[in-house]
Amino acid sequence: MITPDIHHTTEIGVADRFDAHQVERFAADLRQVSGHVRLDLGRTRFIDSYGLHALVEARATAIERGADLAISRISQTARITLELAGLTEALPVDDIAEAA
Repeated sequence: MITPDIHHTTEIGVADRFDAHQVERFAADLRQVSGHVRLDLGRTRFIDSYGLHALVEARATAIERGADLAISRISQTARITLELAGLTEALPVDDIAEAA
C-alpha cells in the first residue's frame, strides 16, 4: 500500500512475507513514487534473500535519484533479519515506531 504525505515522502507498506513472490509488486510500487520513501515493515514477519536484495536496491536507487529511503516501522523479526544479514547500516531505521 502506498501512502503519500504533504512532505513529499511516501510510505510503502511491505507484505507480512517479503519474498521472491512479493518483490515485483514492491518494485512496481516504488516506480510510482518520486521523492523520499519510508517503508513500513511493521507487519513483516519473513524476509528472504530476494526481499533483502530488493530493499538494498531500492535504497541505492533512491540515493541515485537524490532522494532518501528509510524504514519507518519495523517488526522485531524484520529487525533481526536485517541485523543478521549485516544490513542495518545500509538500510536506516527511523525508529519512529517498532512493531511488537
